[in-house]
This record gives sequence, structure tokens and C-alpha cells, in this order.
Amino acid sequence: CVLRIRYNITTGDFKQTATANLDNPRWGAKEVGDDYFHVDARMNGGNDITAGTPVLPDKPKADFLDIGADYKLQLQVNTNQFGRVFQDRTHTFKVKQRPEEYRNQRIVNYNVRGRRGNIVQIYPSVEYDFVPTELTVERGTYLHFQWTGSDANDKNADGNGKAGTDRSNLVQIAERDGNVPLPIEQHTLFFDAENDPDNAKGRELVRKFAYLDQHRTRDSCLKQVTNDAQSDKNCLLLNAASAYFDGGLVRMDQLGTHHVMSTRNNDFSNRSQKASITVVRRNLTLWETVILIAASVATISLIGYLLAAWYAFRKPNSWLFSKRYRPRVLNWIVRPARLSEKEQERRTLFREERETLKRAAEYEMSVRQT
Repeated sequence: CVLRIRYNITTGDFKQTATANLDNPRWGAKEVGDDYFHVDARMNGGNDITAGTPVLPDKPKADFLDIGADYKLQLQVNTNQFGRVFQDRTHTFKVKQRPEEYRNQRIVNYNVRGRRGNIVQIYPSVEYDFVPTELTVERGTYLHFQWTGSDANDKNADGNGKAGTDRSNLVQIAERDGNVPLPIEQHTLFFDAENDPDNAKGRELVRKFAYLDQHRTRDSCLKQVTNDAQSDKNCLLLNAASAYFDGGLVRMDQLGTHHVMSTRNNDFSNRSQKASITVVRRNLTLWETVILIAASVATISLIGYLLAAWYAFRKPNSWLFSKRYRPRVLNWIVRPARLSEKEQERRTLFREERETLKRAAEYEMSVRQT
């Protein structure tokens, strides 16, 4: 895909009835109405109104009062400010189909914004920053780390590394106020180094994001440490890295807040390129909550039903063992012969209970007669 962005500037004085519009048939001014979208440099011209047909001549000189050629005046019209294309940017990018294994996964794009230079040199842009600088995602979310630098910045713009270039890496720091990368043994973003120190995939991600695959993009880095910031092979300053970096999809599994920075652009006391990524426990969706509640109710009901069946089997003289209320599961899990024994035990217990009650009644009657 190709995206073209034009930043048009048209002053508020540039209107149909304004003098600077030169809306006079004698001058051949063009009719543009109130739509300034199509105003560009083609409508500019020299400073002689009669020489052409621009909408806005630059510093026009004419007998505006129509009182004679000796009474010309000059208008302070700067076509660089009145109506022009201030910036014209074209961006080429690819939109890829989501891989099948990530079809139902949440993916968050994690980028770098800004350009090389101090705040004055790059205005109205900004200095380097990760975006978003404060990110909170649920556990299991995938972050697509990718960003694009440039090799065509103003070579006089302030910055680090080879002049005219943008590069950004990502390393973890202990706290947002910190400026020194954490050793890999203390890493927590890509893997839990404390409890899983031999995680090969996590360790490779730490190297990839810190060094930007520099050994794979060019022949090699300089073998010796150098202070030559303009050397293409000065890997300390990421000069050997490609302008575009694709870190791929990385699943966020480590709960907590992780702080990161760029070693090249985090210029202590001058400019900062830091960010924080917080990973929290995943919240259930509405349907997941409904299913969980239903499953819990079903589980509790099943446990209660099985306990009732167990009690009925243990207490055959209880009402739960009667043919009307007996849990049917007993018919499925107890052998028929064993169930018949329990039924016979129930009849025996009831007969003994009736005889006991009969004897008690006879005894009470005899006591009353005496």
C-alpha cells in the first residue's frame, strides 16, 4: 500500500473577498472558492501581477488604487506562507494477512515515533519515543514490535550514531529513572530469567532486540571498540542495523511492570527514549463469565447429587433410598445383587423399627394399667 499525506497551509486571509486574493478580472485571478485543498505552488507566481495568472503572486507590485503608474504599491504577500504544500510525504507499507495460529488472539502494534534532532530542529515532529510509552495489556496478549528509522535525516540534526540516520533498539531497565540495561540474568519482559534461566527463545529475543540482528544485515561489526560514530560497522551505536526492524509477535506472559529504553537514543539529561509495559491477569469476557458460573453451578450440583447418592447407599433406611427419591446413579454404579441386599436391609430395619415401637407401646400401656 502507498499512503500520500499532503500538509497544506492556507492563511486565514486567503478568502474570496480579500485584497490579497487579487480577485479582479484584469489580473486574471483564478476562482478557487472556499475550498483550499487544490491550492498549491502552481498557483504562485512572480511579483508582477500582469505577468501571469497566479492566485497569489509573490510580493505583488501594482497600481492597486488605479491612480497612475507612478503610484504603484507592493503587498507583503509571501507565497511560502499564504497558500502552499507545506509537506508532502509518501509512505509505502504492507498489510499482511493474520497468521492462522493468531486468528483469535489480541495483537497490539508497538512502535517508535519521532525523528533525529533536538526539539527545535524537528518541530513540529517530536523526539524519539516508544508508542505507547505507557502500555497495559492482559496476559496472553501479543505485541508486534516493529519500527522504521531513516537514512535521510538532516545530517546536521543532533543525535547519536551515524549522521542522518535513525535507529532504535530495546533493552530492559530496572526502573523508569534508570539508564543502565539489566543483565540478562535479571530479565523479566521476554522470559522469567530467575525461574527459567535456560529459556533459549527468551534469551534470543533479548539479543535480537538489543542488537537488532546487526550480524545478519551486514558482513560483520568492527572487531575492536571504536569511537568513530560515522562507521557503518560501529555496532555499539547500531550503525550496522537496518533502518526497519521487525521484532515479530511476542506473547506477553510475565506479570508485572517492565521498563525499557533505547541505548542509542536515551541521551542522559538531554533526551529520553523510555517506556513501561505492564502485564496484568486476563479478565474474562461476558460469555466466559456466564460459562464459568454455569459450570460452577453444574459442578456443585453434581457433587451434591453424588453425596446424596452416597448417603442413601450408606443409610438404606433414609428417605433418600426410597424408590421414589433414590438417586438413579445408584442403579448405574451399584450391582443389582448389592442393591437388592440394601433393599432387604431397608425392609429389615423398618420391621425392627415397627417391632420396637410396638413393644414400647405395650410397655407404656402396662405401666398405665398398674
